[in-house]
Amino acid sequence: MDFTDPMFYVYLVVMLYVGIPILFFIPLFVAGPLVAKSLVNRPFYQYGPDEKDVIKSTFGFFTEVEPGQVKIVERGGRFIRCIMRYPGHTFRGYVVPELHQNTAEYWDVINTPDDCSDARAIHRKWRRYKFIYLPYHLLWYRWKIWVYTTTGTIFTGIAPWQTVRVYPIEYFREKTTDTGEFELERKKNFSDHFRAGNSDFFVAIGSADTLDKVPVKIVIGMVLRIQNPWVAAYDNDQGWTARLYATIPSQVNDVTRNLPLDQVISGSNQDITNRVVELGREAAPGIAEGPLVKYGIVIEQATTPDRSVLPQDKMSTTQQQLAAVALARVAAAARKISAAAEANAALQMTRVMKAGGDHARFAAEIERDVRVAQAAGDRAIISIGGGGREDNKFLAAILATLKGGRP
Repeated sequence: MDFTDPMFYVYLVVMLYVGIPILFFIPLFVAGPLVAKSLVNRPFYQYGPDEKDVIKSTFGFFTEVEPGQVKIVERGGRFIRCIMRYPGHTFRGYVVPELHQNTAEYWDVINTPDDCSDARAIHRKWRRYKFIYLPYHLLWYRWKIWVYTTTGTIFTGIAPWQTVRVYPIEYFREKTTDTGEFELERKKNFSDHFRAGNSDFFVAIGSADTLDKVPVKIVIGMVLRIQNPWVAAYDNDQGWTARLYATIPSQVNDVTRNLPLDQVISGSNQDITNRVVELGREAAPGIAEGPLVKYGIVIEQATTPDRSVLPQDKMSTTQQQLAAVALARVAAAARKISAAAEANAALQMTRVMKAGGDHARFAAEIERDVRVAQAAGDRAIISIGGGGREDNKFLAAILATLKGGRP
């Protein structure tokens, strides 16, 4: 070993440049898959039975991304990158190289063009001067791929210095009561992801005005998606769900206050759902962009699974009186329609009997006796037909069949 030979130092530098990274990563390649699952982040921990007994958690070196989800990685509270797992989709910035990753437009979720690939859960972007630490970079990238392939987890950083963004969220979960009725269960905790794929979201409006001055309770069910997670995370002071709770009720109230009570309750008028969809509609030729889109929210569909008059105990005396008048008006209209239908049926029956003679009258007798038999069931003995006519055998057979016997 000649320390005066220049080639000795060349060999030494090459060995250090290549050998040290290899020695450093051998333990990581072995231990990574073994410990990754135990170091996955959890957005919150439940420490008691009540829904308020939750505490935010930012600890975690790895994370799991479900299909259709986007997660944001932060370092010291500052944005670093987004992670997405959504087949058929990518970020706009991956397709348009002129965009900078610290701009909102870069993180628009778009359909993957035919000549591009989907956004990878582990995205590699080369930067200047990376050749200086090329061995470390290549081994680091291959290690993250190895852990993701073997465990499905993604390395996000060393917590709490660098970890997944966790934010408070309030939402309603659909449930069915023991009696089969629709009901919403309020949840308030923390989340670590945004749904780039379609998901259900409910907004419960406790009291909406109507033209009859009768308050109603309405539940708006939406199919929505987060079109830009960067905007949803950083352009909404109280969070994207708070934006929905602040916008939807006021817009729905603007519609219902111009509709009579019966149209709101029956759901015959589509103005409510149309207004909600317009709020989150993407721009298209001849269609203006909805106000919620600039906050990263796109609404694909809206329904009203629950529309009902506010309970009496939650109304003022005046509201109760107005509700009684409005409901009486609806009942009167229903009786009028029913009476008109019955009168029309009687008129038609009279015309048929007049045209059909004895046969028509006999058919009417059958119809009468069958209805009486259906109403009586097994609780009464029904005498059908008259005086031993041969036709009464046919009526007796009908009655026996209705009572579950044999003719």
